[in-house]
Amino acid sequence: MNLKKILLMLMTFVLLITSANLPVSAATENFDDVKGHWAEKNINWSQERDLVKGYPDGEFKPEGKITKAEFITIINNFMKAEEGRDFKFKDVKKSDWYYEEVRKAVNYYLKDEDYFRGDDYIDRDEASKLIAAVYGLKEVELNDFNDRDEIINKGAVASLADKKVLNGYPDGSFKPKNPITRAEASKIFNVAYDNIGEPSTSTALNPNKEEKTETKSNTSVKENKKEHHHNSSSHNDNSNDDTVKFGVISDIHLRPDNPTQVERTTKALNFFEENGAASSFIVGDVTDNGKEEEYKEYDKVKSGLKGDKMEVHASMGNHENLTTELFTKYFGNEPNSHYKINGYHFIMISPDAEGGESYLEATKWLSEELKKAKDDTGDKPIFVFFHHPVKDTFYVSDDWYGDVPKSIFKDYPMAVTFSGHIHSPNNHPRSIWQGNFTAVNTVSLYYFEMEKGYNKGETYPKNSELCAQGLLVEADGTKVTIKNRDFISDKWIDETWTFDTAHPEDFPYTDARYDEAKAPKFDKGTEVKVTDINSSDKKKSVNLEFDQAKVDPNSVKGDIVHSYEFEIKEEGKQITKTEKDWSGFYLIPMPEKMNMRLDELKPDTEYTVDIYPVDAFKKKGEPITVTFKTSVDTVESNEDISNKDVDINPDEIGGSENTNKDSLESGIGNKEDSSKDIVNNSNEESINN
Repeated sequence: MNLKKILLMLMTFVLLITSANLPVSAATENFDDVKGHWAEKNINWSQERDLVKGYPDGEFKPEGKITKAEFITIINNFMKAEEGRDFKFKDVKKSDWYYEEVRKAVNYYLKDEDYFRGDDYIDRDEASKLIAAVYGLKEVELNDFNDRDEIINKGAVASLADKKVLNGYPDGSFKPKNPITRAEASKIFNVAYDNIGEPSTSTALNPNKEEKTETKSNTSVKENKKEHHHNSSSHNDNSNDDTVKFGVISDIHLRPDNPTQVERTTKALNFFEENGAASSFIVGDVTDNGKEEEYKEYDKVKSGLKGDKMEVHASMGNHENLTTELFTKYFGNEPNSHYKINGYHFIMISPDAEGGESYLEATKWLSEELKKAKDDTGDKPIFVFFHHPVKDTFYVSDDWYGDVPKSIFKDYPMAVTFSGHIHSPNNHPRSIWQGNFTAVNTVSLYYFEMEKGYNKGETYPKNSELCAQGLLVEADGTKVTIKNRDFISDKWIDETWTFDTAHPEDFPYTDARYDEAKAPKFDKGTEVKVTDINSSDKKKSVNLEFDQAKVDPNSVKGDIVHSYEFEIKEEGKQITKTEKDWSGFYLIPMPEKMNMRLDELKPDTEYTVDIYPVDAFKKKGEPITVTFKTSVDTVESNEDISNKDVDINPDEIGGSENTNKDSLESGIGNKEDSSKDIVNNSNEESINN
């Protein structure tokens, strides 16, 4: 035997052994560790079919664990998979022994996602999902197993349990996270063959069948054919490929103990469809913590929808905590998706990491998809959705933002992005920004939160729980119209934005508005009512009440009185301190009077307060001034004003008489704290149709 033949034999032997530790074939009778084993019969069966192989040392190692790469290799052999397709897994290289096996699996039954994790041991839960897909089994309701809440792929587990392929343990549990052993794998495939039959490539349930096989992107462009053919009268205005209408909401934070969020979400989606939307988009934070019980709340939303023509798509936010499988299970789309609806491109991306704000990998894919979309539709708008805003674009994005860079859109003036996360309202002209592209704020259906430095240092305004806003967007060729809806008052917000993506030189919502805006003004003779409030002898509090200032009629269209600055001077001194508070512009109707409580004042002391109105573009108007003296140790007013509530009166805005700032939990952390919570005490009737 020459040297070349010897080397060739050695290389072949090494490959057989080292292929991800996949064992080599051997006669069953030589496996000393199999004789008398509970799965001996099943192991013999798997050996005859060359599925689960033995090791060259004469052992089978029945209790050894199986990796995901090994498991799909067994499946591929079992179903005689031959053809492969490209995939997007970032952790699978061409040099990996299982590269071709992954290509085959993706072509028939394996979900094409960001990460494969082939060297991880496969557990009973994930194995169930793959086997059910191979056989094309219909998911059924899972009623067995006392640990079913821990099972992610409940429908797959239930379908296999129904076929007696996978059973539970004597204690009534399924133990979904237990790794599959080699003996168990042998039995699973043996029993599946006996009870169901031999699987084939034609019966497998391919989760990627709607995608084009030639793409390596997260999700290829999907033509939404349903939305190309509208038979319902409510969709007649979308019946041609040059017009599209859709709704946008975000930050709905579904969870079982807050039915109000189901009601608000259902109401918003029904409104969009009733007003001709072909699709609706939810831009992240659909759940509060990414738990399956929270995802299940979306089933309640779907059951409350009146029509069936509108499709709903979603992206993930930081609150989903990278629960990708659950997300896809309940929303039906990948976290990163690209659709073409009525001739317009819609691209959705999600954070790369659990609870994070990074979109590094997602933006690489987005860059490729933007180019495809522009090459396809030219100047027509490309609608892009991601949870965290681009920094320094729309209102409050200088405080809270992600890492999607402005530069990615530098060659795409037709790009129109929608982002949430902040919870800031759209009753504000800076909730849209235009530069090289257009960035639009999407509002929460849960609670308002705004910029830092107002309302005694809180980022939550008074009555922040009266928050439920959404956007209805219409595109006609290159012209875009965005209308904002308030679902608490059931009224349109006085901010409607229109622009033409074919003419970025004429964009109306640029930073030039800062120079064009005019400062707001108080009416001549506006007075300030000062009310002394019961407090300690050492520290006093007063409430200031006055009529709201007005926007200068020559200011930028859509300008508002955003807030007030209070410069407080103690007698004989310069400015003691400055406080700021929002005007209540986010409520409909906006309160006619402004109330501001000043605390930590000295008793028996004269104060002068200058009150400046400030518009949306930080233009400060002329002040009104009030001077007063605090009481010595008792309340001097004839009016009974002890413990006076100085929040905006909910009765003025159609809310509940029980609504007050105490409905917000104390000690709430900053925006990045995914554990923060809001107790919602607003009147649920206010969101009914």
